[in-house]
Amino acid sequence: MAFRLIVIGIGATVIQGISIGDWAMIGAGACVVGDLEDEVVAYGVPAKVARRARYYPESSTEAI
Repeated sequence: MAFRLIVIGIGATVIQGISIGDWAMIGAGACVVGDLEDEVVAYGVPAKVARRARYYPESSTEAI
């Protein structure tokens, strides 16, 4: 089973029609005005990618 995890900080704004990749993290108060790739950490106004984030949960293939 495939699933997505996206973390969006409190007060963040995501403009309609924007695509956010799997395992992405958006900082509190950020304003996302462009698409974000998989596994990135982005923050700021406008939000910019700060770094890549790698997540490998132990149960990634099991249903939640």
